[in-house]
Amino acid sequence: MRSYVTSFKVNHGRNILPIKRMEVFSAEEWEIFIEEWLEIKKNQYLEVERFGGAGDKGRDVAAYISDPKVAGYDWDCFQCKHYDRPLMPAQMWIEFGKIIYYTFLKEYPVPKKYFMEL
Repeated sequence: MRSYVTSFKVNHGRNILPIKRMEVFSAEEWEIFIEEWLEIKKNQYLEVERFGGAGDKGRDVAAYISDPKVAGYDWDCFQCKHYDRPLMPAQMWIEFGKIIYYTFLKEYPVPKKYFMEL
């Protein structure tokens, strides 16, 4: 018996369950995924902004509850971590420290909620 391969399989490979595909996301793909997930929560957030990478000041994704152009705006912080092994406490303390440091310097207001998306 012959087995035929469709053009879809040739172009896209075999189907992978979405939950399994998420496991192989790069760090940047994980941030983009979290940003897109927050975009559909428009009833909760006015605007979503992804910073990610060097110089993000502890904010990978900011979800604004109120207008970020107005001083003292409300926002939620999403720190995205997607590693091939479990996150160690020392790595988490660094991220918490960044938020504390930059809010102390008044670079941005203290977030209403802080989420570490692992």
